Amino acid sequence: MSFLAKSIFISSLITASFVSVSVGVLAYFNVLPNTLSWLNSHQALALILSGIGFLTFIGYIFIAMRFSKSLAQRQAWWLIFGGVGAIALLMPLQDKTSTLLSIWALVIGVIGPLAYVYWYSLFDKHSQAALTDLALPSMTLQLVNNHTVHTDSLTGLNLWVFFRGNWCPVCMVQLNELATSYQAIASKGVQTFMVSPQPESQSAKLAQQIKAPMQFVVDTNSTLAKAIGINASGGLPTGLQLLGYDSDVPMPTVLLTDGNKIVWSAQTDNYRVRPEPEVFLAAIEAYQAQK
Repeated sequence: MSFLAKSIFISSLITASFVSVSVGVLAYFNVLPNTLSWLNSHQALALILSGIGFLTFIGYIFIAMRFSKSLAQRQAWWLIFGGVGAIALLMPLQDKTSTLLSIWALVIGVIGPLAYVYWYSLFDKHSQAALTDLALPSMTLQLVNNHTVHTDSLTGLNLWVFFRGNWCPVCMVQLNELATSYQAIASKGVQTFMVSPQPESQSAKLAQQIKAPMQFVVDTNSTLAKAIGINASGGLPTGLQLLGYDSDVPMPTVLLTDGNKIVWSAQTDNYRVRPEPEVFLAAIEAYQAQK
């Protein structure tokens, strides 16, 4: 239920922020005067400010995308600058419309972004399954381009990166960073598998874009993620199902297996904070050193 609530929340916040900015711009420039003439310029500007903070952040993560753990928490204060500015702009106005707009600004410009940082982005790491020393379930995995691999046939060291899908900007930068470091990982004799429940066409497109010979696993119905206890039921942002994505997504997880035995795992407690490739390399070297 928690993941479903988060799914509805993030889609609603993005939609509300976009609508707020769009309506505010239309009203400010009198593009639709018959519909929005009841808003004065201050109120229109307040609508823009109400949604601009979070939309600016969404645009930023599509460019920068990665955050240190400390920045992921500190960013809350600049996320709410628009909502606070909108409320300050409306305070001198004593009419009913301005009061309602102040409540709107408080909800989507202040409470919404704070909930995004301190609730939506966080996972309860303590409730996550302990994966190290477990074995991957015995099953045939579907790879892109109609290839398959059975977990019982795995040999040597294998790195498994579970990601939510092409729609997730943080996942994409994690995969691109991994592609950049692929040669260093491959030189250790490690094969890399990228696992997602998204449609095969999306993973195939991603495989063509990433210039590294990594294997892409199509985890239909999140079968593998469910089997090892890292599935987020209903975790897909509401509405993306219309584009063919499954409602379930994996919690961002990285595994190192020797054959099919899990010898190391990394599970995040903040979906925007992912381990760097250097962490994988260190784990690989440490395991090889102790063998």
